[in-house]
Parts: sequence; C-alpha cells; structure tokens
Amino acid sequence: MPRPRTNEAKDVLRDDYFELLQDALDTLWDDLAENSGHHADCLAQLPSNRSDCDLLAATGALQSVLRFLGFSPTKSLHLSERRKRFRIIEELRQALIDLLEGSAPAPMLRARKKRSGRRADVSSILTIKGIVAGLMQCQLRAGMTRPEAANWIVQNMSPKLAARISTKPVTLRMVEEWLDRFGGKHGEQNAARRAYKVWSQDSPTLTKQKFRRITERLGSGGIF
Repeated sequence: MPRPRTNEAKDVLRDDYFELLQDALDTLWDDLAENSGHHADCLAQLPSNRSDCDLLAATGALQSVLRFLGFSPTKSLHLSERRKRFRIIEELRQALIDLLEGSAPAPMLRARKKRSGRRADVSSILTIKGIVAGLMQCQLRAGMTRPEAANWIVQNMSPKLAARISTKPVTLRMVEEWLDRFGGKHGEQNAARRAYKVWSQDSPTLTKQKFRRITERLGSGGIF
C-alpha cells in the first residue's frame, strides 16, 4: 500500500533540510580552512609576533562559527532566539578584537583573582603534565628506575615544552611529583589523571626521537 502524500511531503522536506545543513557545515569547514591558511601566512611573515597572529586567527574562527550559527538551517529557532543563544560568542569575539587593537582585556579575559598559595594549573597544562607522567610510567615499565626515568624525561624534553609548563627549569623532582600526583591507583581526578591513563598505556619502546617529537608538538600548543 502506498504511503499517504503527507508522508512523502515530509520526507522531501526532511531531505531538503539535511541537504541545506550539510551545505552549511561544508561552508563552515571551508571557512575554517581558509582562516587556518591565513594564520599560517601571518606566522610566516611575522614569526616574532605570534600573539597577534593567534588573536587574529581566533577572531576569524569565531566569525566563521557565528556565521554558521546565524544562517544554518533550523527547524524551529527564529533569528532573534538564535542571537540570544550565541550572544556570548559575539561578545568573546569583540573582546578579542579589542585586545588585538590594544585595549585592556575585557573582564571575561582577565585571570581569576589569585587565592593564597600557588596559582592552580589550567586544564591544558594539567593535561601536559599527565602526558609526561604517563610517558615516564612507560619508561618504568621498560625497566628504568624512577631516578633514571625522571632524568631521561628531563634530558630529552623539548625546551619549548619545558618553558610552557613552568617558568622555572623542569627538574627530576618535578617530574617524579607529577607521576605521584596523577599516576598509580589513587591519583588526583582531573585532566592530568585522564591524560596519564591514556599515555601510560603507550608502547614501552619510547625512543628519544619519538619523545622529542611528542614534546615539540605539545610545546607548540598541540594536544594529541
């Protein structure tokens, strides 16, 4: 028995909706790729001014996302309702533009007030410390002692990563502390612990070259 025409109409509308949505997503990815290319060009031309290149790229990426959110197909939201939902992203983009133009950071971009004691690590730095602790665990599993493994980590770590992690030189004691804090059965439950669990399962054959490549990428802002 053939289906009612109303169902056929709904199928057509559904197919049209998903086709439009796919087009909008493809456009978003194309825009982000173009923005990434501009970012690479900026870094090549102004290697000593990475912060401005990064800010410019961030504002471009946010603009692409905002364009997608404003004009991608939706089944129910009116434009006014959309703008309410992504207004904070617009405010973030404008705050970055103001920063790029030399204004003081907007309140949303200012560091939280420091409490007593050492400032807590942000999640990205915690993740890196967990990765390093996990890789140290791989070296322990390969047969190194704790001092040997900690020394191997310190000696072969990318200087760029060491500078990203700490304003002070990375020491054996620091690396062993990360292993104690984030490893074992009772490590702190945070981003570092999650990273440790993944990276401590890496191949026990961790060469100096492989470790250097990993830490070079982490030092450049990459997360695997």
